[in-house]
Formats: sequence, C-alpha cells, structure tokens
Amino acid sequence: MSLSITPWARWLLLNTAMRGSIAQGFQPYYLSINTPLPVSWKSFDARRINEQQADLLWVLSSEKNCKGFHIEKMAEGEKEFKTIAFISTIAENGMSDVETQYTYKDTRFNNTRTLYRIRQEDIDGKINYSETRMVLGSGSTDVKMEVWPIPAHTTLNIMLNGLGKNSNVLILDMSGKLIKKLPVQNQDKVEVSGLASGMYVVQLEDNKSISQKIIVQ
Repeated sequence: MSLSITPWARWLLLNTAMRGSIAQGFQPYYLSINTPLPVSWKSFDARRINEQQADLLWVLSSEKNCKGFHIEKMAEGEKEFKTIAFISTIAENGMSDVETQYTYKDTRFNNTRTLYRIRQEDIDGKINYSETRMVLGSGSTDVKMEVWPIPAHTTLNIMLNGLGKNSNVLILDMSGKLIKKLPVQNQDKVEVSGLASGMYVVQLEDNKSISQKIIVQ
C-alpha cells in the first residue's frame, strides 16, 4: 500500500521539521542557492485584514534584470499553488540598487488557512521564490508562538500565529524579572546580542500561558 501526502501537508511537515532545527542562523521557509539572484529579498509579510482580504508586503534590497512578481497562494485542502496576480517591477529597466517595496491586496481571501509566496521572474525568464507565509482565518482560535534558533547568539526569530493583531512579547530571566518588552507582528527578529549568556523565557503578554524557554550564548 502506497502512502500519499498532499502538497499542503508536505509543506507543514517540512517547515515544522525545519523550525525544530537548532542550527545557528537557520532560516525557515527559505532555500539558499549559491548563485547570484536577480533580486535580493529583504522581507515578505502576509496578514489577514478581515474575512475577505489578506494583504501582502514585500521589500527588496536590490533588483537586477527583474521583470516582475507572480503572486501565488494555496488554501488549505488545495493540491498546488495557483497564480492570482502579476505585479510588474517598478525598477527602471528592471535594475535597482536601492530598496523597493511592493504591496498586493488579496480581496478573494476565503477566511481559511492559506499559504502565500512570491515567484519573481527576471527578464530572461529565470525565477526564484520568496519565503512562504501562512495567513490564518478568523475562525482559527489556537494561538501559537514559535521561536528560533535555539541557542540564539545575536538575533531571535519570533513567529505568532492565530492572534490576528500585533502584540507584545516579554523576555524574562529565570527569576521572572522582566528584561525586555517588545512589540511583535506576525513574524519579527529580536536583537538579543545585548543579553547576558543564559536561559530566558519568551512570553506573550496577552496570554502568559504561551511561553517558551530560550538559551542565549
């Protein structure tokens, strides 16, 4: 008997395993290729605005021979990503050495867990992908916080799923003393290089039952 797995489940399994890695500097959702890329990704964020709309924002540090960006999404239960829009580059002749920013409003968000990614295409037809982001529907009540890498050295990645809003994250020492209070969006990087080496607790201010121990080295 053969066992089949859907692309949706495969993505969840792969990225759950990746986020469990404690390798220093590991970045989830991202495939590193040791060849020059036509664009330099700085950030990509996707979030639910309401039950019918999700907003996407991506920022590039530079562009080289860039033609534009295909917006792709896959809702829970679907078998593959589908292209829902194409955004042309704003860089003159596809070239830019300065930061460029793009946005897209998905007004056909179906209020369920949905994966989004950007497929960048250059003038020669070559492509590369952004990181993948998940947007939860309003019916998703489970709030989850994921923190990596552990141990952390200079920066700590914090991902919040299920809040539907920005929140504050607390960093406490093991005695419960507040060390830092930081506003965090769906996914942010937190500077920890100034913390003394040791063990700390990262805690969600709005729901203190959601916490995770970290190690700073």
